[in-house]
Amino acid sequence: MFQRDLLKGRAIFLTGGGTGLGRSMALRFAELGARIFLVGRREEPLRETCDEIHRAGGAAAYTTCDVRDYGTVEAAAAKAEEQFGEI
Repeated sequence: MFQRDLLKGRAIFLTGGGTGLGRSMALRFAELGARIFLVGRREEPLRETCDEIHRAGGAAAYTTCDVRDYGTVEAAAAKAEEQFGEI
């Protein structure tokens, strides 16, 4: 349906990317060529999603973050930009 490299060169900061809809979005965006930076409260699901993206040849990283805490969101965004450049 979409061209394979539709999101090539893009970096996406995705909250809740370890489970459910967020995980599905992360996997699909990676298939379309995006670099994915995942954030969420629990490390294990984030790591598993990241590992799956890496096994498929994609680029992904993660950090734990509680989106209700502005300070942790700011720190996560800085880490994402350090890892992937502009998001």
